[in-house]
Amino acid sequence: MRRLLVLGFGVLWLAACAVQPPESNPTAESLSVAAWEPPEAPGAWTLSGRASLAFDDEAGTASLRWEESTEGYQLDLRGALGSGRLRLVGQADTVTLTTADGDQYTASSPTELVRAVTGYNLPVGLLRWWVRGQPVPWMDGEVSLDAQGRAVALDQGGWRVRYARYARQAGYWLPARVEVRHEAIQMRLVIRDWQVEN
Repeated sequence: MRRLLVLGFGVLWLAACAVQPPESNPTAESLSVAAWEPPEAPGAWTLSGRASLAFDDEAGTASLRWEESTEGYQLDLRGALGSGRLRLVGQADTVTLTTADGDQYTASSPTELVRAVTGYNLPVGLLRWWVRGQPVPWMDGEVSLDAQGRAVALDQGGWRVRYARYARQAGYWLPARVEVRHEAIQMRLVIRDWQVEN
């Protein structure tokens, strides 16, 4: 159970498949997050794809579907370690995790829930920014940009986020491949489809 939840929550951090980080780009510009004006990103969206997590000697993959709106979010993971399905539902002040067996865990934040159930400190709540190619607005950091002003690499809170590819969807440039690293944790995400509400 602990191993399954670690992999499942790692997906929240995003992170499926072997994603190679972009090669060093001589035209990339590096600056502080505070000085960067990131490209516009949607506030309501749905993504689907595959995710993987490696943590120490544990590893696993899962398919995912993530829906986010102004009311909250729902993340569904299937096939994590071949153990069925996990669902995470977040609203204004409550987050609930439901396992394939129907067991439920609730907390006031996703980070608290991950820590309580798995014992690991994964700042899950920051992912909703990084998955859209955006910096977490209340955190300092450094960003490296491509010629279009999009993030190639983003460093915040001790985490390194790398973007290997973007896709154009409904007028937005949205990440298609993302890698997140911190010490022994490595997470990857391949996003196959974005749906954006205008």
